[in-house]
Amino acid sequence: MSLDVPLRITSEVRSRAATVTVCGEIDLENVADLRSTLDELVAATDGDIVIDLSEVSYLDSTGLHELLSVRSNAAGLDRRLIVQRPSPAVCRLFELCDVNELFTVSADGDGPITSHPATDAESRPGVDS
Repeated sequence: MSLDVPLRITSEVRSRAATVTVCGEIDLENVADLRSTLDELVAATDGDIVIDLSEVSYLDSTGLHELLSVRSNAAGLDRRLIVQRPSPAVCRLFELCDVNELFTVSADGDGPITSHPATDAESRPGVDS
């Protein structure tokens, strides 16, 4: 259930990598804002894209679809979308939709990667990326 927490997106580019911090709710009403920011960063950088989802209070299927789309686009460029510190709401949706293995997840900004995505050849049927 959504509580209408406004979406705030900030981004920072360092050398080759970019970090996006998202706070609030990601849903049908505002997913275009997230898409625009992520598309700009993929085009403007040539390294990995780190998306901090620690302050996301709600993520719906359109937001998940956007994350999967950016992940796929980045992989096509031999880059990664790294999900950093996913909130409980994000973790729950990843679990419900059985997409945990598709994302590279970092517990913190400096720590090791805790989960590695499957390659496109290993992706499970029925999961669009």
